[in-house]
Amino acid sequence: MTQDETVSLSVVDENGCEGADMLEVASRALPTPDLGEDTTICFGSQLVRDLSADETSITWFTSEGDILLENNALYSAIAERDFTLVAQSTDEFGCVNTDSLAVDVLALPDYSIIGDSIYCVQEAIELAVAGDWAQVNWLRADTILLEDAEVFSEEAERSFVVTTEVTDNSGCVEFETLSVTVNALPIADAGQDKLLCEGLTTVLGPEVPVVENEYVWTPASGLSDDSTANPVANPDFSLTFTLQVTDMNGCQQWDSVYVEVDPETILDAGSDSAICIGEVMILGGLPTASGSQFDYAYQWSPPIALDDPTASNPIASPTDTTTYTVIAQAEDCPADTAQITVAVIPLPIPTVTADTAIGFGQSIELTAGGGTRYEWEPAEFVLLGRNEATMTTLNLEQTQIYRVRVTSQYGCQDETQVTVFVQNEIFVPELFSPNQDGINDLLTVLGDGIANIDFRIYDRRGVEVYRATTIDQAQVVGWDGTQQGQDLPIGDYFWSLSGQFLNGDNLQVNGTSSGRIRLIR
Repeated sequence: MTQDETVSLSVVDENGCEGADMLEVASRALPTPDLGEDTTICFGSQLVRDLSADETSITWFTSEGDILLENNALYSAIAERDFTLVAQSTDEFGCVNTDSLAVDVLALPDYSIIGDSIYCVQEAIELAVAGDWAQVNWLRADTILLEDAEVFSEEAERSFVVTTEVTDNSGCVEFETLSVTVNALPIADAGQDKLLCEGLTTVLGPEVPVVENEYVWTPASGLSDDSTANPVANPDFSLTFTLQVTDMNGCQQWDSVYVEVDPETILDAGSDSAICIGEVMILGGLPTASGSQFDYAYQWSPPIALDDPTASNPIASPTDTTTYTVIAQAEDCPADTAQITVAVIPLPIPTVTADTAIGFGQSIELTAGGGTRYEWEPAEFVLLGRNEATMTTLNLEQTQIYRVRVTSQYGCQDETQVTVFVQNEIFVPELFSPNQDGINDLLTVLGDGIANIDFRIYDRRGVEVYRATTIDQAQVVGWDGTQQGQDLPIGDYFWSLSGQFLNGDNLQVNGTSSGRIRLIR
């Protein structure tokens, strides 16, 4: 029916009797549920349809007639597959009408996060999402780290969870989560830099190694084992060893240690030398020991005649030729030894004229010996030969002490002295024996400072038997106990003396000008 109508009914029974009736039928409009145009929706999205504005009773069906929801104008469901939704609307008059909606459910983006999930601190994290997607966002705890990028990278610092938000060209969005574990680096401890004595060894590496870790040292040369935590190092020259430590997570750390090989010691005890007795000599070189960066300790032997046997340059004052040995040691390094011989040369034995006396204003020759060079002092009282073995004094007017420094062929020196007494002195012996035995054969006048002299000898009768009128005759030639070549008899004789000293005084022997002398044979 599409409009109001009247329906008549006529009934005839078997007897031919007829009855009739009429029914007025009113035509009502059907309800008009409207689900809208067929739609597409992403998997997992919520499909909502609201027909509450129709003021009818709504029942929701599948296309197969299965009831989904009764007497509820609001329909809500999560889309999981394609389907057709049917809404049946029944009004107050019982009129029923339906509408359907074809729902095309789109698949969500199908992807996975490409990349490792385990890293080590400071390692480069690089994650990616492959595919032709409208947009890829990277999030951490709902905070966008990187927007619209297929690749995410950063330096690993600590563990975290990263989420990707991928939108396809249909606008469907899918999320994927990856837990990124960041492992701490192992501790690499190659040890402290070392200064190593040449030829000695040292142990490298940590004090307490981790058993589970793997240790690799480079270079391997100079090491007892390049794959142990604590190798023994004995390099021939200074170099840096690098330690690589790998833990059970594959994380690696590096450290290095510089092993400096202490240079070889150069030891110089000094050059063999000679000194004069009484002189000193500084032992050792400048410096005595060099090369090592450690401090040196010294020991000289024998310690006798050394001011400090532990000094680098002791002062030696030996009295005999001595060979000294020095031992120098730098820390715990092997000791080095060297030697030096100090030859001790005796001093010259100087000789000089014995102390003597001269007269006032006279000079004298003094002679020294025992060396090859001579030096007389004081120079102002030397007339000739100050640097000669024989020296002539000035004409002295007072007693003078002369010193002579004698130098040997080796340069050693010693000195002695002589006193020259200046005095007026004259003496005539009381006895002489001219018997040709070489002893007291002549009678001479002894004395100094004589300017002129007249010396006479008389016999007991007063006859002159000898006369000297010059200093040479009186003091050098003398009287031999003869007269005109004939020996005179033994006995007493008498002498007389006249003349002056250089200072003008008259000649006298103990205050007298005459005396007696006895001649014997």
